[in-house]
Amino acid sequence: MKKLFFIFILLFFALQIFSQSSKNSVTLNTGIFFPNNEIDEFKTGWNIGTEYQNYSKPWAFFAEFNVNLSRRIDYTYYPENKPYTKSFIELTAGPRLYLYLSEISPFIDAGLGIYIVNYKNKSVWLGASPGVGTLIRINKVFDILLKGKYHPHFVANEGGASIIDYCGIYGCITYNF
Repeated sequence: MKKLFFIFILLFFALQIFSQSSKNSVTLNTGIFFPNNEIDEFKTGWNIGTEYQNYSKPWAFFAEFNVNLSRRIDYTYYPENKPYTKSFIELTAGPRLYLYLSEISPFIDAGLGIYIVNYKNKSVWLGASPGVGTLIRINKVFDILLKGKYHPHFVANEGGASIIDYCGIYGCITYNF
């Protein structure tokens, strides 16, 4: 947990380097988590997290921390495989490009991150987090942020590397300062 906190603080200060008469925001988000590929033994779950964004037209740089919670599927034919809850922790950062600026501003982003989970004896993975979304202006202080992201992360195993992925849909309330 100390490592996560240190990495998040490091990303926060790295983003300050890019601020030149720009706007900052902090976001509280929640949403839905859809496991794919090798982690499809887990049910669709939910996520909660926070995001920091430093905005300078039309670019923004973001750092994001999310926890995705999911319950393992019940296996009728294998009662010894008990269901349990697993958390997939993501810490991502990267650029965000707003396509045009108005009351509703669509964007694309491309983040890189660290994914922390204890799954099949592998605990920390490197991955990407490309996504699309839109920012809906409420007033000068608050916005609504809606986004979808694809999270492929790369895992080394005996036969080489494999990709484990999931998707997330997020709804966020943004405070601008």
